[in-house]
Amino acid sequence: MPTLTDHTPFLNTVLADPTSDAPKLVYADWLEERGECDRAEFIRTQIELASHSECPECGGTGGVPTGMVARMECPRLSALRRRERELLTDGSAADWCGLPYEDHGRVHDGRAGEFLFRIDGCEVIGEFRRGFIDEIHCTTAAWVGGPCLRCGGSKIEQRVTYDDYETLACGACAGTGHTPGIAAAVCAAAPVLAVTLTDKKPARNGSLRRWYTPGGFSRASEIPLELWQRMVVDPQSSTSVDYPTDDAANLALQRAAVDLGRQLAGLPAIRWPKEGTR
Repeated sequence: MPTLTDHTPFLNTVLADPTSDAPKLVYADWLEERGECDRAEFIRTQIELASHSECPECGGTGGVPTGMVARMECPRLSALRRRERELLTDGSAADWCGLPYEDHGRVHDGRAGEFLFRIDGCEVIGEFRRGFIDEIHCTTAAWVGGPCLRCGGSKIEQRVTYDDYETLACGACAGTGHTPGIAAAVCAAAPVLAVTLTDKKPARNGSLRRWYTPGGFSRASEIPLELWQRMVVDPQSSTSVDYPTDDAANLALQRAAVDLGRQLAGLPAIRWPKEGTR
């Protein structure tokens, strides 16, 4: 059985270019040669599902005609989805995530591709696509970091002694008043392409959707400076930025969160497409 060190060169190549399937398929071949056939098959199956627009049987429509109007699900697509579910639910999938979790991953709300993890005390949902954890759902504080939840940023905590209180440096944040986010650790472990910050929602500005700098409008639509400087051309003078739709606003924030994590992890920046989704 290959050791973690054996996997490292292949995983580093995947992390360096998370938008490409080629390194993932090379890794799958290597896994199969060394007896990790389920893991290899899972990577190939999810890549085929993600590329179903090229399906020779249905042409990417997901269905094949059965008569004048009626259509049935494409047999090839149906077989891939069935096999994906089998591989995800056999008990090994959580171990394929690569994330530095504390609690064992488990299926989230019964959805086969999503797993719930606890990383550095934070609850995180990770979603498999193309054989790897591709999308993360967590709070802004979990991803970026923020005031320590135990001491509230005061840097100290009180411990009850026999007849008094003892004031100590907070053990959760080592007396700094701030806890680091999980962005670097997650991006160093998985080829993440989207981070959904579950406590953020763009504000309405007429027909547009708007993000603000901290203190600009409401907490749900305010973006931390670490992310803000990755979303606007002039972060020093800009106090808001507009997008045509909710999807466009959320996509910009998702990508800024990925950019932050990859920078902190020492990984090359992703060249995001200007239009469309990932």
